[in-house]
Amino acid sequence: MDCTCVDSAIDQLSRLLKRPSLTLLMRQEIRTLLLDLRFLKMFFSCLAKCKAAEEDTTLHHLRSSLLTNAEAMMEETGQDLYDAGYFASIGIDVKYWNLVAAKLQEKVEHLKPEIRNTCILLVDCSLELKTSNSGGILEFMDSILMNLEDLVNSRDGIFVPVKVQTEALQEKLRFSRNFLDFTKKWCCRQEQDKLEAFSTVLRDWAKNTACLSILYWIDGVDENMGA
Repeated sequence: MDCTCVDSAIDQLSRLLKRPSLTLLMRQEIRTLLLDLRFLKMFFSCLAKCKAAEEDTTLHHLRSSLLTNAEAMMEETGQDLYDAGYFASIGIDVKYWNLVAAKLQEKVEHLKPEIRNTCILLVDCSLELKTSNSGGILEFMDSILMNLEDLVNSRDGIFVPVKVQTEALQEKLRFSRNFLDFTKKWCCRQEQDKLEAFSTVLRDWAKNTACLSILYWIDGVDENMGA
């Protein structure tokens, strides 16, 4: 799954966030957009790692549709993102930044229902991840942890039960990540088969954790998520 279009927008917004002349409101808008785009990137990364996205007809169709829509979204707004933000940060044409930012936010919101349905299918899917080695799993888990932490910190309206569940998920994921890192470093050669079997289970769990965190991102202000 190609996330280049999303990566480019994340890079532009990250550079924009470093500008010293940003207003507090604009800084918050950029952080919100960055959070949304990082979750979008994680979603596509999750799809890319899962065999079901290629072998299941419904998932394959959803993946193709979502990627096409995401690419169209970034093509429409991504090119102007940094320029609009830069000129707004120095007090020139603030309305244009508001237009570009609002349009991008609207496009992301439009993708969320389809992303939600896809995540539910991925969680229920019993197929293993495509890769059989442990490479990349730590980085994938780190991205989930970062997104969950930013989500909790950025959502004033998140319901307490949802926040508690999210923080508990962070703790379990952080422990699993550190345990895997420790065993990879200290496991002897004779135990590599056992480590690989454990990594396979953990990768599938990480995929489900990513899907659950995406549902928190989409529905985190819904009190039913805490039920």
